[in-house]
Amino acid sequence: MLKHWLVVLALVGCGDDGSHTPADAPMVTPDAPEAPACVALTGPGTMHGSISADETWLAADSPHIVPFDIELTAKLTISPCAVVQLAKSATITVRPGGSFVAMGEVGQRVTIQPRTVGMVWASIRSLGGDISLSHTDLSGGGDPLSTNAAYAGTVHLQTGTLHVDDVSIEGSLSQGVYIDGSVGFDATSKDLRIHGSVGYPVHVYPGIIGSVPTGTYTGNGHDAIAIAGSGGSVSSDQTMHDRGVPYHVGSGSDGGRFDVNSMVAGTVAVLTIEPGVTIQFPAGGMMNVSPGSGPAAAQGALIAIGTAAKKIVFTSDGATTDGSWLGLVFGGTVDSRTVLQHGLVDHAGGSTVSGSNSCPYAGRVGANYAAIRIIGPAITQFITDTEIPNSARDGIDRGWRADIQPDFLPTNTITTPNGCKQTVPALANNSCPPTPACP
Repeated sequence: MLKHWLVVLALVGCGDDGSHTPADAPMVTPDAPEAPACVALTGPGTMHGSISADETWLAADSPHIVPFDIELTAKLTISPCAVVQLAKSATITVRPGGSFVAMGEVGQRVTIQPRTVGMVWASIRSLGGDISLSHTDLSGGGDPLSTNAAYAGTVHLQTGTLHVDDVSIEGSLSQGVYIDGSVGFDATSKDLRIHGSVGYPVHVYPGIIGSVPTGTYTGNGHDAIAIAGSGGSVSSDQTMHDRGVPYHVGSGSDGGRFDVNSMVAGTVAVLTIEPGVTIQFPAGGMMNVSPGSGPAAAQGALIAIGTAAKKIVFTSDGATTDGSWLGLVFGGTVDSRTVLQHGLVDHAGGSTVSGSNSCPYAGRVGANYAAIRIIGPAITQFITDTEIPNSARDGIDRGWRADIQPDFLPTNTITTPNGCKQTVPALANNSCPPTPACP
């Protein structure tokens, strides 16, 4: 009998208060304890200079004061809840072998701020080292010092690596993040919030345009992601993601040219643009998909497939005059992957100095030009369901010389009061009809 009751008690079990609970009752796991809140600063803080051996700045020793420019050639780790204060115009430069790692946690954020309210610091800058920011708030930086404010940022990456995760940048006197090199955000970066920058929230080179992470980029002097107009081309496969603000080609006096070009014969760089993306161009700006002419294979391809509800827009950066920017140009034999669908190309068609192989029209001075210029041969009608209003001259210039001449009028809506909806290409022998059609 005793053995029987021991078995029953083992199967039933008891609660913490002695009450019996069913043997198959679900286990209740207590909630994980919340991280303790960061405490207010109390002590005088800790003064720091350049770092050549690995070092950790603890919350208990905050504020960590950077009184002048310092350099890191070893790893600096910033602990959760730590506060870093930089003096006016101070810069932290991360050299090769060095790294700046802000290791905030949920509820225990790292804070990087001015030493004195209103005295703007310059930047955390990588010249070959690594910058990693997690659960971190940066404010009051971005002093451009003696450079043009268009070429500076609170976080400045020239060479090295950059990682962000749940990071806010507030009140930059220039850009939030300024990248002027061939390496952008790493693949795991996410949740970047930039507000109150005098310039753009983010500036990148064309070759790393696809690295811009998810985030919020509104409330700045220019609510757009700046693409350097003289920073090379998209030379490898990239995707322009819809990040909630337009992309703007050029950020100051660096021009407005945006090229897709592998620059290596036999290879193709593919730029994919997500639905809903808008790209803005300054006066004289243009987008070249494989610059060049003639029948050679294109070294760039464009995949821009929008939807009826989320068109992909190519437009001016504010001017509303016809031809305020030059337009899209496709060179070389158009790559078979290239497609523009459900697009809008607006206020383009400014004159260019380059020629065209399309047939001349009586009374025109100079070469034909259009909002979209196809200089290399096109095998198919790769532009569909696209609107082309407000061109200064023609809608589409079929500016190649070949016997294959696809028609670009079906499905597209082209309004060109000053020119033709599309021009007529010359045949392979360079002959043209005596009176080319001008629909």
